[in-house]
Amino acid sequence: MVIVHFDGHGIANDGKPYDNSYAWFLTMRGGRVIAGTAFFDRIAFNDLWTRVRP
Repeated sequence: MVIVHFDGHGIANDGKPYDNSYAWFLTMRGGRVIAGTAFFDRIAFNDLWTRVRP
């Protein structure tokens, strides 16, 4: 099990900042990821998703 916690910062296509914190829980086998679960601030992501079209 590898746990990665990081903060992401950037400027979205609408010129406004996007900041979020992430935690990834990765199950490894033979040096490869075989399963993973990711957590993030859904409120921040939903704000981005409603502002910027993919």
